[in-house]
Amino acid sequence: MRWVSRAPSPRALPQRWLGRARASDRAALRTALRGLAHGAPGTIEYRGVDGHGSSRWIAEDTQLAGRSISSLHGPHGGSGDIAGCRRTVRELQETNRRKDEFLAVLMHELRTPLQSLRAASEALADSGSAQAAVIARQVQHLSRLVDDLGESTRLTHRKAHLRLQTVGLCSLLRDAIGDLDAEAEARRQTLELIAPPAECWVLADPARLTQVFNNLLHNAAKFSAADGRVRVTVEPAEAAQEVTVSVCDEGIGIAAEALGSVFEMFAQDGTATARVREGLGIGLAVVRGLVELHGGRVVAHSEGPGTGSRFEVTLPLVAAPAEAAARRILVVEDNADVAAGLQQLLEQEGHAVAVAPDGRSALQQSARWRPDTVILDLELPDLDGREVARGIRRGAARPRPRLIALSGSGELDPRAMRAAGFDHCLIKPAGLAELTAAICA
Repeated sequence: MRWVSRAPSPRALPQRWLGRARASDRAALRTALRGLAHGAPGTIEYRGVDGHGSSRWIAEDTQLAGRSISSLHGPHGGSGDIAGCRRTVRELQETNRRKDEFLAVLMHELRTPLQSLRAASEALADSGSAQAAVIARQVQHLSRLVDDLGESTRLTHRKAHLRLQTVGLCSLLRDAIGDLDAEAEARRQTLELIAPPAECWVLADPARLTQVFNNLLHNAAKFSAADGRVRVTVEPAEAAQEVTVSVCDEGIGIAAEALGSVFEMFAQDGTATARVREGLGIGLAVVRGLVELHGGRVVAHSEGPGTGSRFEVTLPLVAAPAEAAARRILVVEDNADVAAGLQQLLEQEGHAVAVAPDGRSALQQSARWRPDTVILDLELPDLDGREVARGIRRGAARPRPRLIALSGSGELDPRAMRAAGFDHCLIKPAGLAELTAAICA
């Protein structure tokens, strides 16, 4: 219900509003009235009380033309009961909260089996088996969808936290291209990396940066025809202390009217085919959000439909880190498949690896074996992973081992993790590049 209020006497206006308002809302209402004294229009919301003592939410659209509250000219606007609107807002907020809870549980339940599958597929990568290639391709696709879904939620709610370390950009790109090899081979596409001989180092979260380039490479391959070429070029600009990575394809291109909105959530090119419109529609929005969190920028270029596309990611350069040696690593993981997969991957890299299936075994193994690195699952059957981390810290001789949290939830507060004693956090499914970067940071 809405109506137009007749103009009361100049001095009646504040008292009329204040007299209608619930006592607990009057201080806020006075503040709002003072804000309107300079003539700017606005909406005041408060709980009004009727003659029977019942309260309801009221919104008043107001405009005070004078320099003071008592100076009013003509009708002051409209007024209406907004109790129904408030109720609808609360219902929408509750629905949104339940949606976020469902997505968090879903992603947690998916990440542990994906970790097992990813480790197994990477271990089988050199077998040449057609079945192994199918597994690798589908694991990569599922991982990308889960990562994008979780990341879009965190970016929307401003809860995305980066776990920064010095990362070799060229090596990370080689791994990202390798992740796409099975998909490109199935489509008979060529992936080409043009990089300088010297490594380019950036301060980055390796998991999130890998996600950025996986999305760009996947799009380039998906939007290109069979037998097409995707070219990745790394161009450092030492004078500007930054490096630009260009991902170029020879595919369908982007229409001029769509080019300005490609990084928006759920954006779709209206001229695209049904095949191109497949997916969640959030990948490029996640790319932009993550690149900007890294202090970089991303831009899209295309001359129009049929001319291909080029996406450029520019990041700050940093100094190279010291070279790392082989480690003694304790893997604490109750899922036997995940533990075996991690052990095999890390041993292939020359590390000595021991495995503990629960928290109590981890404490005993750590005291006896003295690892210099511990990869610790947070969801253990007997003890909380944070409790285990504190126990390992207390019982370890100096130098204390480097503690790396491994979580399937995707929602970790870096400050809380540091307070629990962790040096780094990884989200399942973690690949070899992410593990190596965390171990050597």
